[in-house]
Amino acid sequence: MDFMRDTMNGPSHNSRQSGFSLDGLLDFSSLEKPVKAHLTKVYGVLAMAFLVCGAAVFATLQGMVPQFLVGNLLTLLAVFGLMFALFMMTPTPQNQDKRVGIFMGIAGLMGINMTPLIEMVIQINPQIVFTSLMVTSAVFVCFTLASILSGNGRQFLYLGGSLMSGLSAIAIIRIIGYLTGSKMAFDVSMYLSLAVFCGFVLFDTQMIIYRRRHGDTDFVRHALDLFIDAISIFKQIMVILAKKEDRGKRRN
Repeated sequence: MDFMRDTMNGPSHNSRQSGFSLDGLLDFSSLEKPVKAHLTKVYGVLAMAFLVCGAAVFATLQGMVPQFLVGNLLTLLAVFGLMFALFMMTPTPQNQDKRVGIFMGIAGLMGINMTPLIEMVIQINPQIVFTSLMVTSAVFVCFTLASILSGNGRQFLYLGGSLMSGLSAIAIIRIIGYLTGSKMAFDVSMYLSLAVFCGFVLFDTQMIIYRRRHGDTDFVRHALDLFIDAISIFKQIMVILAKKEDRGKRRN
């Protein structure tokens, strides 16, 4: 009954008593207007890239993409080539649309390149792909908000060295796994990769804010950094869930 009375009286009274409010949770007042405008551009382009990547995956699954482009070295080289072109092109208002187009090309090729992995996961359990997408979205949003709401703090910028060391450790562990055939090494590398790229979401988000405050307005490059983080998290979660599902089926 107390719960019913609280509900009828509205949430404002309880919010004041507990000290919690949604406005406080999403308080971006510490960000300057130019930074907010820049983040709006970054996440707008990032959303476009996710749509293009998803469309590329769907088209590949439907057989609309030539097989010689799917999941091979040629596609991967094309991704690196477009990234190099994007990095070498000085951002100006005149070439802004061109740079956005290059980014969309990168997103599409990355979608085509990871389609074979998605096909393998679908064979195990199609639900895993949707679950991985939802978990990735939740993780990405939570870590992004944690970084943005840190205000003027720079605590996550100091993660850079540790994250790069983590990438080196992942590479070494995977090499050891390939040479020894150790499943444990592969499992450790997966979970470590997931942790490292979650850390990169914190680091890259705060780095974007830091760079914008120092005059860097390249929202396309900044969106690309976050896109790579999100795709990496999605792939790691999908593989982890697929392996658990496969092991469960084998036990049964």
